[in-house]
Amino acid sequence: MKAWPKVSVQIPCYRQENEIIRAIQSALSQDYPNLEVVVCDDRSPDSTFQQAQSIEDPRLSVHQNVQNLGRVGNYRRLLYELVSGEWVVNLDGDDWFTDVQFISRAMEVLLKHPDVVFYHANQKNLKAVKKYCQSEYIDEHHLKMDGMNYLTNHHFVRYFNHLSTIYNRSLAMKANFYSMDALNADFTSIMRLCCHGAIIQSNYSVGTWNLNAGSASLKYFEDSEMNKNKMALSALTDYLSLTQDPSICKVILNNLISLQDYFCFQAKMLLLPKFEAFKLLFKQFRFRKDYFQLLLFFVYKRLFLGK
Repeated sequence: MKAWPKVSVQIPCYRQENEIIRAIQSALSQDYPNLEVVVCDDRSPDSTFQQAQSIEDPRLSVHQNVQNLGRVGNYRRLLYELVSGEWVVNLDGDDWFTDVQFISRAMEVLLKHPDVVFYHANQKNLKAVKKYCQSEYIDEHHLKMDGMNYLTNHHFVRYFNHLSTIYNRSLAMKANFYSMDALNADFTSIMRLCCHGAIIQSNYSVGTWNLNAGSASLKYFEDSEMNKNKMALSALTDYLSLTQDPSICKVILNNLISLQDYFCFQAKMLLLPKFEAFKLLFKQFRFRKDYFQLLLFFVYKRLFLGK
């Protein structure tokens, strides 16, 4: 009989009374045989905690912080104090899994590749990853690659999803996960593991990230948040520099900051009123492929389609 390591699904939540049951049920629906689901409510003023408590399952435990810790603080308390699995996946309280085999399939692969430090699904285009990263196909749905090679070329790949990433808990705690209050704390924490081994990218679609009116991501292009994100990226590369070539880490930092600036600029284009977005687009336009593509996308979607 195969010895399945325990996997923890940690569910941080705040003011998600209408979504939390869906998130919990999607986690409990996973067919993995050694699973725990741990919910921590960050002192919500609504009925989120009570909704979570209403579900009875021996694999489920529900907690509430004595005081509000904030999004990243809640991530950290779950990882360091409340979950107990060898492997962890974070599912925010307004997101949900859509594939009941996600964890069991991932663990099948991880058990065959002990040098892998995290498994990332929801990757829509493995061919693009293969193009930019030195990697090998495990099968048609999985690519394996060196973590540092992946991170060096991540600005080409441009995709990461917290809820579809299963990572090694012991390494995560040693790497000081969720230590900076930044919107990109999920990415900058998990990418610290890239210097510790190989990673796997999977094109299986396993869950849904729910962008709504309460999502922290809507603040991503605010100057204060951009500065915190850049500090978190700098801390990431400082950590990598402990074991990796500092010159490579500097290149990674510059690439990631450029990528963040582009994403923030894109977000502004989609969220600002049309006229303001149009002025900003031409004011900051540069003769680069990325900006030209963004211009075409903006003109088509915002002006002709009226979105």
